[in-house]
Amino acid sequence: MKVRIKFAKTGPLRYVGHLDFMRAVQKIIRRTDIEAAYTKGFSPHHILSFASPLGVGLESTGEYFDLELAYRDPFEMSKVDLARLNSIGLENDDLPDAPPYTWVLEQLNAQTPPGVRFLGVKRVEENNNKAMAQVRAADYSVFLKEGAFADRSAPDLLSSLLREQEFIVHKVTKKTESDVDIRPLIFEAEVMTGEHSLFIHRVDEMCRIPKEDPSYEQEYLAAQTSERIRAEGYPVVIDMKLSAGSAANLKPETVIEAMCTHANLSYDPFSFLILRREMYMEGGKTLLDEGLLF
Repeated sequence: MKVRIKFAKTGPLRYVGHLDFMRAVQKIIRRTDIEAAYTKGFSPHHILSFASPLGVGLESTGEYFDLELAYRDPFEMSKVDLARLNSIGLENDDLPDAPPYTWVLEQLNAQTPPGVRFLGVKRVEENNNKAMAQVRAADYSVFLKEGAFADRSAPDLLSSLLREQEFIVHKVTKKTESDVDIRPLIFEAEVMTGEHSLFIHRVDEMCRIPKEDPSYEQEYLAAQTSERIRAEGYPVVIDMKLSAGSAANLKPETVIEAMCTHANLSYDPFSFLILRREMYMEGGKTLLDEGLLF
């Protein structure tokens, strides 16, 4: 049975790299009573894939990974789904019944270190695309130090950038270099001004969500994390919705650098911290919206 799990990674764990964190998640799963499926061969490992690697130094309240569990799928399965299970050595009729999703979350959260919180789990179809292939956008909060833009106003700099029809940046990766117009990749951006506006904004979002909904805990964590980061000396906050995923990915730090370049200011990569709040599929749905509770 293939499930998609949502989790938060906050606090000092922002300094743990993706590969180390992935190994930590595998150890968390092994410490639970959850029956996870393993690959076949000389070096069996969990059948697990993350939606999008989180960079070192970033926190998040909206991360995802797909995991194969060795339980009988409680829903009707297509021939394609059954064939995929058979290919990894699992016979659906011979597997134990799936436990409630609440039990899976309790097992995971009972074994987590501080800074990790598992927020939701849903069953997804065996032949469904991996979470990584479905990401199209992401919400970020960028927290800046006072004076990050010298004596310039953050709302004015952001508005000036957003008024541009195009803004070309030179992107360098391990394999290629290219010029990219980032303006179409910025879907939304807003400076959260005022002493308590960010806290009020997050609380308002929480009030619209029933407390039994997993999103309530996610928004609570986002509000709590936001206030802690602001207290660390990063009072200026820019909320952004940016293009994400393998097709067209825009990092929030690239937007901050573009704001500096556009205003002829020097760019300081140590003048801000980033919280990734959520990731979305095509159509604005979160990666859990199309899953099924079990």
